[in-house]
Amino acid sequence: MKNLKGALASEFIGTAILVFFGDAVVATAILFGAYQGQWQPSVLWGLTVMGACYVVGAVSGAHINPAVTLANALFRKFGWMKAIYYWIAQMAGGFAGAALLHAVISPVLNAKGLDATTARIFSCFPGEGVTTLSAFGWEVMLTLFLVLVILGISDAAADGPKFGLGTVVVGGMVALLVGIGGPWTMASMNPARDLGPRLWMLVAGWGDTALGNGYWWVPVVGPLVGGGVIAGLVYDYVIHPFIPSVMEKGKKAA
Repeated sequence: MKNLKGALASEFIGTAILVFFGDAVVATAILFGAYQGQWQPSVLWGLTVMGACYVVGAVSGAHINPAVTLANALFRKFGWMKAIYYWIAQMAGGFAGAALLHAVISPVLNAKGLDATTARIFSCFPGEGVTTLSAFGWEVMLTLFLVLVILGISDAAADGPKFGLGTVVVGGMVALLVGIGGPWTMASMNPARDLGPRLWMLVAGWGDTALGNGYWWVPVVGPLVGGGVIAGLVYDYVIHPFIPSVMEKGKKAA
């Protein structure tokens, strides 16, 4: 029980760090026009994920993403009750991170107003001309690739990079995927990173704007489908069985 409490506290803290500093990147861009192009904030998002993973990874495994937890529950014998606790901790962390960021930036934010533009500081919305179906497809594919990388890194049979280097790789992948998906959907890839702050926006006064005219489900369901379900199926049934050490073990067993 003590270990579970520590893991839940770590998931809460890790997700809060992710949301606070990741959304701070967006806030700095929107409120001050601080960056040029997409690549600069993408790299900063990748570094944020990397830092959060280093902080809590040794305790909880640094899921800090309900899609990652779902993949572990479905394909890695991660208990469902434990997964539910992880999801609650992650959502609470996302909510708390958004609330803390709001408190810090409120003098400048209030001058801009609680509108559709400033709502993009905290949660993901589609780019101009991007349909809901297209955005859903992007969220599925972006998170699919991210979780495939995570599964590959964590697969002992693949003899991939250890935790330290693996965390750097994950941060790099996030930077890559935000660089690609940012203009399309703001690249959620994480239901807690999106829905937790959305709930805060409802409390803080954005009203219906926080729900994005019904768009809110896309950055939540898309990552769960792509990262939580499809990535696990692809990795376990199309990739893992053909790792040389796994194939050799299968031959010996036969």
